[in-house]
Amino acid sequence: MRRSISCWRALESGLLFTALAVGFFAASMAAPRLAQWLGHQSIAIGALVLAAGHALQYAVIFAIAKDHAVFWMIPVLLIEGTGIGMIMAPMVATVLAGLPPQFAGVASGVLATVQQVGNALGVALIGILFYGKLGDAAGRYVNPDAWTGAFGANLLYLLVLSLGVAVLFQRLPRRIAQ
Repeated sequence: MRRSISCWRALESGLLFTALAVGFFAASMAAPRLAQWLGHQSIAIGALVLAAGHALQYAVIFAIAKDHAVFWMIPVLLIEGTGIGMIMAPMVATVLAGLPPQFAGVASGVLATVQQVGNALGVALIGILFYGKLGDAAGRYVNPDAWTGAFGANLLYLLVLSLGVAVLFQRLPRRIAQ
């Protein structure tokens, strides 16, 4: 008998999510070569890879809810991690491109601050969406389908945001996007 993913111990969950870290690490290490190969589109392509990962995860979570086939999460998390690495690694170079050297320290500090604030707001918005989708049932045992639906709503939100990053990056002037 298989245990539900919600009954996993911390080590089991951590090992599963190692796939995300592996994808992020590999893409971050390959980012200079990817940026050279893909040119100014590397961030936009990374956002599309991330969006593809979110779309695949959306499909997979409904399969997991039915048969607990958690192993399908490994390639999906690897794809998502790769997309995140393709976005985050070249972002500093993109933000600092074209700035006079005397402003590099201030600009990188502002970037780090914006990333931290963005992460905090993102977690808050995802939590609001997730628990808003669960509604009154959030404080007590809920049918697993309700949790799957709430997580699916979050994935759709993240999918739209990832696609938005790809589209907005196309709107950047070429000299900044390089």
